[in-house]
Amino acid sequence: MTRYVRINEEENVIEKLGIYKKQIWWLVIYFENNELKYTYFKSTISELVSLKNFVKNLNEKKIPFLVFAIWHDSYRTDAFLFRPEYIDKVPL
Repeated sequence: MTRYVRINEEENVIEKLGIYKKQIWWLVIYFENNELKYTYFKSTISELVSLKNFVKNLNEKKIPFLVFAIWHDSYRTDAFLFRPEYIDKVPL
């Protein structure tokens, strides 16, 4: 199995969401109260709305965070590091 972390490929992931939506999930890693925390979201409409709201809330509170789109199938797993400004472009 191969694994990659890809950077600056947000548009590629957004383009592929229509085809691979069920295979993509979203990992948010953030720092709050001096602790490293994480949460994840699936690519359903309701969870994507929750992801966008969660990221907006972190931005408003100025909490540092990273967002990864995780794509996987039976032979490989790729993680795409997402810049926050691209989260609003993710189609529902």
